[in-house]
Amino acid sequence: MSTCEFDSHADTCCMGKNFAPLYFTKEVVDVTPFTDRYTALRDVPIAGGATHVQLSDGSEYILEIHQGLWFGDQLESSLLNPYQLR
Repeated sequence: MSTCEFDSHADTCCMGKNFAPLYFTKEVVDVTPFTDRYTALRDVPIAGGATHVQLSDGSEYILEIHQGLWFGDQLESSLLNPYQLR
């Protein structure tokens, strides 16, 4: 089962395999890591997407992200930037 994790170190939300794409912009970006030990990911699409979220109290929501990084099946756990979610 895929999950969403809060990551305040991410610059924007990163949507993984638990998100469904709603739209893709015509923009792509290069994603650079926090260290030179890793290479940048090239041409990562900017997209809007949605996922189902169930909280520990049983309440359920549809979480919609606008203009996040689209990784789809390449990312097991989606990363949510709490500053972008405000």
